[in-house]
Amino acid sequence: MTGEAPVTLREIRVAFFRNLNLGQSRSHSPTSPQLLDAFVEAGARSPSHVGTNGTVVYYHSTGPTLARRVAKLLTPMCGYRDMVTVRSGVALIELDRRLRGLGNGEVVLYDKPPGFDLPTPIESEDGLIVISANHRRAITQHRPGSHPTNAGPFIASLVGVPTTTRSITTMRRVAERVRQYAGGGLGS
Repeated sequence: MTGEAPVTLREIRVAFFRNLNLGQSRSHSPTSPQLLDAFVEAGARSPSHVGTNGTVVYYHSTGPTLARRVAKLLTPMCGYRDMVTVRSGVALIELDRRLRGLGNGEVVLYDKPPGFDLPTPIESEDGLIVISANHRRAITQHRPGSHPTNAGPFIASLVGVPTTTRSITTMRRVAERVRQYAGGGLGS
């Protein structure tokens, strides 16, 4: 970020796209350059994807509006039409603190109005345990010895809106990328 003022955690955003796998034609996903160019065109600074699963860290002072513009830009480009949800850098660092000490599991992201709350813990028949949930995310684990399944469909059935899922390991990597952005280690 040569010549620019430092960026705060409040200016860092992370977009989580559902069913977006870079360059995968069957899911109508963009290539890496298409995705990053769409972010720049929509007004983001220094977008960078984390892995190939549709997770993008970028600078912008507003909330989810920019990511929704990106999704609209991707439709004529590659046919992508699915949900995207956005979290701030502050929210990702707070989530990372909650994930410390948890083993294999998932974070399921969705958007519900404030005040929505699921009583936890909740356990599905296959051994999936929802250990915490609020109006924007659920953290899940699997009972030892159970066969791990994707938590997204189970959580979607509970919350009634589309969801996107990332492993706890991926979410910890995303939080590390947010810290790098806040420290000025990325971007140009």
